[in-house]
Amino acid sequence: MSTAGKVLVVLSVLMMAVWVVLVAAVAQLNTNANQTLAKIQADVGKLQADVDQAEQNALDLRERINAEQVAKERSLYLVRTRLAKAEATITGSQADLSQLKIQIDNYTKALASAREDLNLRNREKADLEKAKADEESTVNRIKGENAELLGRLTQLRADFQETLRKNTSEVQAQIKGGRKPAGRPASLSR
Repeated sequence: MSTAGKVLVVLSVLMMAVWVVLVAAVAQLNTNANQTLAKIQADVGKLQADVDQAEQNALDLRERINAEQVAKERSLYLVRTRLAKAEATITGSQADLSQLKIQIDNYTKALASAREDLNLRNREKADLEKAKADEESTVNRIKGENAELLGRLTQLRADFQETLRKNTSEVQAQIKGGRKPAGRPASLSR
């Protein structure tokens, strides 16, 4: 055999050995691949179950979130409604408060005016009482003068009656005595 044949035989044997190793490796890889494939398929099945469970959990969560959002929206609506009512009440209360302040200002002005009127009436009353006291004093003074004048008038009446009686008796006496009465005195002096 020639060298080239020997080299070729050796190379063929080596190639066969490499092919055996390669076939064994491929068989081993195939076995490992089948095991890995089975494991992967099991994992895929498990992952698919997990995905299905996750999707179901996501749907449940979405439903709970929707229900929670609806409840929150209702609650928010109620709170906003209460807030609007409270603001309307506050606005009404502020309007009432403004009206009450205006009324208080009016009452305060009326009270101040009434106090001024009261002070004026008190001064008028004091002036009237003083005038009344002055008039009563004048009336009492005039009563005293009147009583004095009435006393004097009574005295003058009594003097006049006495003088009249004397004169009448003198005239009667002169008429009885036959004499003519004397004329009237020239003046009546006081």
